[in-house]
Amino acid sequence: MARAGETAAFGLRMNAGWPFEQFRAATGWDLCREWSGDMQRLVAQGWGRLEPGRFRLTPAGLRFADAAAEMFLR
Repeated sequence: MARAGETAAFGLRMNAGWPFEQFRAATGWDLCREWSGDMQRLVAQGWGRLEPGRFRLTPAGLRFADAAAEMFLR
């Protein structure tokens, strides 16, 4: 799981964020299930956006991408 968290954290720095199926194919982990609470916290802060089939950071979230990414590291 640690490697998947690192992959999630790195991918959040991309404008496109992570398509859920692409993340599952790359890591074998379910981003929605394993990091649901983290994604919801980022959405509540205005740093994240859940879209159909993907999660990505907002422009504000991209400014704080390192802090946002830390939530995915376990």
